[in-house]
Amino acid sequence: MAQQDLPSGRRYIEALEANGDFTTALQVCERMWDLGFPSGRVDAAWIVKDAGNVGRAIDLMTEALTLLDDEHVPLAEGVIGHWRWHYLNDPAAETQLRRGMHAYGTARADLAHLLIATGRHAEARSILCEGASQKVVECILPLARLLEDDGDRRAAEDLYRHGIELGDGHSAWNLAVLLIEDGRPEEAARWQWTAAEMGDELAIQYLADRDPLG
Repeated sequence: MAQQDLPSGRRYIEALEANGDFTTALQVCERMWDLGFPSGRVDAAWIVKDAGNVGRAIDLMTEALTLLDDEHVPLAEGVIGHWRWHYLNDPAAETQLRRGMHAYGTARADLAHLLIATGRHAEARSILCEGASQKVVECILPLARLLEDDGDRRAAEDLYRHGIELGDGHSAWNLAVLLIEDGRPEEAARWQWTAAEMGDELAIQYLADRDPLG
């Protein structure tokens, strides 16, 4: 496979995945890796992770680090850290989450969760605030919940509205919940529908359960 054929190889892998032919997709990934393309390991890592083998996915993504360009390393580190913390609850993921949080918003949110779990609330809040200021959607909900826990419901409401502006349906649902708790049901109802329209599964299920024709 020539260098210019790399995009074709990745499209072929995507087509194989879409057709459920994961065995052949992994074989193509292996061939790409043998030819010196780190995407062979990156793509394989996502395939096996989606199949439920997180440990193997971490190993494959870690191997990819040896060939990735410097500019792509932080994203891969963030993904590895996310998998280690989210699926394995491994506190040693902190190092990789820190390395990858500027490239991968989920890693930033995970790092905050890890810090909270290990009693470092002030740093967690600082990291989430920085992310929210940079319009990192993944930071909106955890930061808003911290604000609610601290009793600053107005700031939490404003943050949920900011999340909605960024296209996050989960923020719309959480805003609706907050408004109901604050005795504003009519306003909350509008945001429930907005959340459903934006694809929030909780909102969709809630409204479906309430629909007498459902």
